[in-house]
Amino acid sequence: MRIIAGKLRGRRLQLPAEKPYRPTSGFLRSRVFDIIGPWRIDRANFLDLCAGSGAMGFEALSRGASRAYFVEVDHRTCNYLRKNIQRLGVEDRATVLNTTFEKAIELMGRDRRLIEFFDFVFFDPPYDPEVSPRFWMKKVVGLADLMRDGGELFLETPRVAHMDEEYLFLGGGRKVSHAGVDGPEVQIGPFELIDERITGSTQLTRWRKVSQVEMLDRELERLI
Repeated sequence: MRIIAGKLRGRRLQLPAEKPYRPTSGFLRSRVFDIIGPWRIDRANFLDLCAGSGAMGFEALSRGASRAYFVEVDHRTCNYLRKNIQRLGVEDRATVLNTTFEKAIELMGRDRRLIEFFDFVFFDPPYDPEVSPRFWMKKVVGLADLMRDGGELFLETPRVAHMDEEYLFLGGGRKVSHAGVDGPEVQIGPFELIDERITGSTQLTRWRKVSQVEMLDRELERLI
């Protein structure tokens, strides 16, 4: 697996022969960073949650992010992450947390000295084609306390085969406006859904952290 763009473009990541994860495709990596844009990733803080190969975090660093945090539960995979950090010469800009994503959120929330506010989060949870994006967002709602207002979270999940009202699914490529004009408004805690894209068997949803002031303004508008 190679880094696609930026200062580290073309550099190869060392990966274990037997991978306990599904690497994010090059196409999806490119799509995420095309959405973010070079002017926003520059000097941003990036969280690669359930990092696996760390391809998303390394891509962020290559494209100018100030810092990347890699959260990965598998010990052997973390060893490869640390080796790649050293090989790429980004030791001063990368941090590896060898724990579950739930414990990482708890740890970072308890000791804010460990992190800076995140501008972008990429979350690729354990593969389960029967679980909806809504389920995973409820699991990580605590991330809002670790993100800047307006920060964005990208969630990669399998496309759910069967849909009902308990599943979050708005149709391939359908954009959702903040006001819900172009589709139903979907909000989980302080995260609002602003975009959804389908690529083959993969579903990518994009969420924005709404500020407390903005949430209060919306609540007042509903009451008027």
